[in-house]
Amino acid sequence: MPGERERFPVEPIDPQVGQSWLKIIDALTKQVAIELYAFDSKDPSAFAREHGSGRLQMSSIGDSRVLQIQKGKNLLLVDDKLKARLRLDEQSLRALEAYLKTKSPTEPHRQPREKF
Repeated sequence: MPGERERFPVEPIDPQVGQSWLKIIDALTKQVAIELYAFDSKDPSAFAREHGSGRLQMSSIGDSRVLQIQKGKNLLLVDDKLKARLRLDEQSLRALEAYLKTKSPTEPHRQPREKF
């Protein structure tokens, strides 16, 4: 219709992207300019983005890297039990998808040949 703005189709979010912790951790360790926020599927108010909670980040503890989530001013360790309940919010899913589309493909890992 004349005068009506053209609407672009919105791509559906791939549910597997939000469930893949390897992709989420990859995005967090690459130091890209995106912030990822998650919420607890059993208690959505526990990590509210509006209140500054729910931001995911990678931190170093000793020699290892761990995934943490912000709750208020505190950082909580994301263990397997919490990982099972966490889901990325809509904005984070879109940011993660955009990152994955622009990420350069990685070369497959090759085992070096053994020398005899």
